[in-house]
Amino acid sequence: MTAKKTSHIPRPDPATETPYYRQIYDRFRSAIAEGVLKPSDRIQSARALAKELGLARGTIETAYSLLAAEGYIQARGQAGSIISPDLTPGTAEPMPIRPVGSDPLVTSYRPDTILPFQMDLPALDAFPRKIWARLGARRVRAMQPSDMMHPDIEGLPELRAQIAGYLRVSRGIDCSPRQVFVTSGYRQTIGMISHALLKAGDRVWLEDPGYPRNYTGHIRVSLNDGSVVELRQPHFRGGVREPLTRDELIAKFHGNVAYGAASPQYGQSLLDFCLNLQTESDVSALAELEA
Repeated sequence: MTAKKTSHIPRPDPATETPYYRQIYDRFRSAIAEGVLKPSDRIQSARALAKELGLARGTIETAYSLLAAEGYIQARGQAGSIISPDLTPGTAEPMPIRPVGSDPLVTSYRPDTILPFQMDLPALDAFPRKIWARLGARRVRAMQPSDMMHPDIEGLPELRAQIAGYLRVSRGIDCSPRQVFVTSGYRQTIGMISHALLKAGDRVWLEDPGYPRNYTGHIRVSLNDGSVVELRQPHFRGGVREPLTRDELIAKFHGNVAYGAASPQYGQSLLDFCLNLQTESDVSALAELEA
């Protein structure tokens, strides 16, 4: 019979910039490394620990998901979760604390460096997983045998048709779906172009430096009185170094709506829906907006 240990998990520190789920994850790892939690020890359920610490259940589930993905805990169904029996003392080293003054921009895409509005990552502790799972299950149930075959290497025909229609209406580009290729990113795109147009030994021009870590800008204006005014934007506006405020994000949203030729009323309705997304039981209201 395994023991239940949770007293080593104090309340998260709200004063630190580390997300709550990350603090829970780090403390479990430290407890395992220090032998406080031993292999096969049973841990509290996400619901019970969330109630004890005064946190949202999704926050605890996110921390548990990270621990399970890295092999520190194992789910046993209705029996709960336990520390992985195969772990040995010292397997999990406590997470190092970044010293004050170190460069905060040298980051990786591992969970310990997740920052607000980081590209390609949602807010893991606030992501509506239940809604996402329900929509995914609905889509899987509607699958047809043809949906399980290897997809077209040029991209889904329906998506290519929509892209071609958008380009024709919004950009005045006369093209057909067969001229549209959907790729996984700029690297695959450059690779396809290179294989199609270049031969071995061909010389090409490349940017130096290459793909930028941050997008920069430089404006230089010569005035009538002979003076020169320059403005440099050394990094991506809205990135880690210079995040946008809530008001700036909303203003940018309205600007994108106007650029897309949508009505201000539609833009405000869509914005209200996004701001209240966490309180929505499903996303059917979004379909009503589109209608």
